[in-house]
Amino acid sequence: MVNKKTTALLDAYERRYRQLACQLADIGYIAAGSIAARPGRCGKANCACHADPPRLHGPYWHLTQTVDGKTVNRRLTPGQAGLYSEWIGNDRRAREILAQMRQVAAKAAEVLLDEALGRQDPAATEPRRGAQGRTSARARAQ
Repeated sequence: MVNKKTTALLDAYERRYRQLACQLADIGYIAAGSIAARPGRCGKANCACHADPPRLHGPYWHLTQTVDGKTVNRRLTPGQAGLYSEWIGNDRRAREILAQMRQVAAKAAEVLLDEALGRQDPAATEPRRGAQGRTSARARAQ
């Protein structure tokens, strides 16, 4: 039997979950990796970049990504670096939103599981945690 408090709580979790899903849908393109501006040397022996102290060229934009388990570096134009920077930021934001969605879903699952076991007040019976911080088998069986 679902009481009004449980229904209101689940409705709030559902609303928050849907809000986060809408934010996720509006993210745009995503890319993994990092962008860095690096100075460099050229191949001309008489250039100032080989002097002591060197006056390096650049900075040049580089994208570092892991592709098939290998680190790949790619030189970018300033325009490409701007796009990748935006996409990498979108990827970070998407990960944050997914983490929040997991938290909301875990809270809702706890309420639903407590309801399935016939508990009226989920806060009244907190699961006991073992030494590793995991819920014990005895606490899960309650």
